[in-house]
Amino acid sequence: MRHSNRSVRRTRLLAVGAVFYFSAVAHAANLTFITTGTFSDYVPTAAPGPLTGTNFQLTWVQGSDPAPYTSMPNQTFIGNVSGTYLMGGVASDYPTGAFYPRFYTTSGGGGYLFDAYLNGDQLSGDELFLFFGSPQLFTGSTASPHFSTGIWLGDGETNIIYGTDPNNRYDISNAVLTIQDTETPEPETASLVGMAAMLLLSAKLLGADHTRAAEKPDSRRSGLTQCVK
Repeated sequence: MRHSNRSVRRTRLLAVGAVFYFSAVAHAANLTFITTGTFSDYVPTAAPGPLTGTNFQLTWVQGSDPAPYTSMPNQTFIGNVSGTYLMGGVASDYPTGAFYPRFYTTSGGGGYLFDAYLNGDQLSGDELFLFFGSPQLFTGSTASPHFSTGIWLGDGETNIIYGTDPNNRYDISNAVLTIQDTETPEPETASLVGMAAMLLLSAKLLGADHTRAAEKPDSRRSGLTQCVK
């Protein structure tokens, strides 16, 4: 009987441990970063330019707990992300891993810097160089950053360079960064959570069987009692 108790307890412990482990795995999900805004004044002339009034949307996907490509005391670089850039209703793809979003600590000024070349390489593509001004966007260290969902408004430092001319810089108005859970769950995460549920069910069934066995009268003990009487 004691051996049976140990088996039930062991199975329950395994199930509880699996739930905590799989919950941690599921929590480390992919996040979608969406930045929107409007081209404002042309910085070199501090006046409206050809792109003034044009709306844009920058989107990419990365993990909530990514392993940085590299890090420094006041900034962390995240590599191998993919996404799209939409400007004036026209989408431009940028190659995966061709750039690294750079996130700054509070002491580094906060916000992020995004640098990529659209529809081409560094020699022929249009450059997208966006600085989103905001408080620090991650917790933890620059070597082990953690990102969470939320909405941030860009401050007056938010600006963008677009095109082949590095001086083609615009201030950005109405800048908003939304970080949200990526809707499609990872198949391996769903599998692991299913395994945890099966372990919990097994522990419950074993516990129920053990309870019924403990409540069932022992016929041999009952017969012995009658003989003694």
